[in-house]
Amino acid sequence: MRKKEIVSVNRRDHIPESPLKYTVKSIRIIQNMLDELVNNSIKFKHFIQNKRVLIKPNLVRPYLKTSPAITTDPRVTISLIRLLKDYGASEIAIGENPGYGLKAMDAFKAMKLISLCKKMEVTLIPFDDCETVIKKNPKAYVFKEIEFPSPVFEYDVLLNLPKMKTHMHTLVTLGMKNMQGVILDHQRLLYHRDDIHHKIVDTVLLANPHFTIVDGIWAMEGQAPFFGETIRNMNTLVAGENVAAVDTVAAIIMGFEPEEIATICLAREMGFKGTKLNEITIHGCKIESITRRFRRPVVSSVGVFPNIRCIQGGVCNGCKSALRHSLDKLQIEGKLKNKPEMTIFLGRPQENYFNPDSWTGDLWIFGDCAEELTKQLPGTQSSFCHLKGCPPHVLDLYKWFCNSYKDTQD
Repeated sequence: MRKKEIVSVNRRDHIPESPLKYTVKSIRIIQNMLDELVNNSIKFKHFIQNKRVLIKPNLVRPYLKTSPAITTDPRVTISLIRLLKDYGASEIAIGENPGYGLKAMDAFKAMKLISLCKKMEVTLIPFDDCETVIKKNPKAYVFKEIEFPSPVFEYDVLLNLPKMKTHMHTLVTLGMKNMQGVILDHQRLLYHRDDIHHKIVDTVLLANPHFTIVDGIWAMEGQAPFFGETIRNMNTLVAGENVAAVDTVAAIIMGFEPEEIATICLAREMGFKGTKLNEITIHGCKIESITRRFRRPVVSSVGVFPNIRCIQGGVCNGCKSALRHSLDKLQIEGKLKNKPEMTIFLGRPQENYFNPDSWTGDLWIFGDCAEELTKQLPGTQSSFCHLKGCPPHVLDLYKWFCNSYKDTQD
C-alpha cells in the first residue's frame, strides 16, 4: 500500500484579541496550537534543530485596518518565530516580494516587522532587492526559466506561511499560490492569464517548500485576495510537508472540492501526491466539524457597477480579474460615486462587433486582445483610452481612473 501524505489540522473554539490588537495572551494560544500542529505531522524539533529557516508569509497588501485578514496574521508569524527558537533553529529569516506597487521593506514596515524582527534577532529579506539566480525548469508547462531571489535556495528549510483566502483569479490562495511571492516583478505578469495555474505549479516544481502552514485564524472569503470579507475567528491552522496535500485539505475546509481548484488538478497531473482526500491521512481535528462554505469570488464586472457598462468579448480571467480588482477598489473607496457613465470593452471582438455611437460616455478598451476593436472605430467620431497589457496590472485602471477624473466633483 502506498504511503499516504500526512496533513495536520488544529483549531480552537476561541482565540482572544485580533491581528490589529493583540498581546502575549493570544500569541501563547497560537504558539501552543502550532506546537501541537507540527508535531502531529513530523518530528518537528528534529526537522528544525540547528537548521537555517526561511519563512515565506503572505504580505501581499498589508491593509490591516480595513482588511485584517488580507495578510498572514502577525500573531501567527510571531508565534512561529518563538516556536522555531524553542526548537533550536540556528537562524531565522523572513522573505517576501508583495509585487508591483509595494516594496518589500514597505510591507515589512506596515506589518511592524522591522522593529519586531530586530528584537527577536530575525533577518528580513526583501526579495525585490537582493541577489538573484536564474534556474531552468525543464518539466514546466509554461514557466521554463525563472529568476529567483537567491535566498530561496540558500536556507536549509523553506517554510511556507500562506493565508486562507479565496482568490478572484485562482479561486483560492493557499500554499502553492503563496509561492508566487518569490517571483520578481519583471516576471510577475508573465503567464498571468488563464495559464496562471500552470505558472503556479511550475514555480513549485523548483521552489517547493519543505513545510507549509496555512493561517486560517482569521480568513477571507468573497472578493479576495484584496477586497473580500473577513471571517473572524475561523481559528484554524493546516500544515504538512506536502504543499499540494495541505492545499487539498485547506480547500475542503473552505467548502471546495479539490477538482474545483485548477492548481490542485494540475499538481496531480504533474505527479504531486496528496491531491485527493483518499491519498491523505489527517491528524488532529476532524475536518467535517470545521468545514464551512466560503463565499465564492465573482470575477466578471458585467452588470455590477451602475455607471459602468462592461462588455466582455473573447476574454480570459487575466483581464477579467485585473479589471474587477480595480473596479472593486474604486467602489469601496467611493470613487465611482457621481461619476459620468462609461463603457469598458475587454477581450477579442468579432467582426462588426461594436458601434461606439450606440453607447454613451467615455470608452475604455482594456487589454491587448481588445486592441482589435480600435480598427472598427471611426477614428474622428469617438475618443477612447486603451489600457494595454496581457493582462494589465490589477491597479492600472484604478490609477488611470483616479488621474483622469481627479477634477470631477463627488
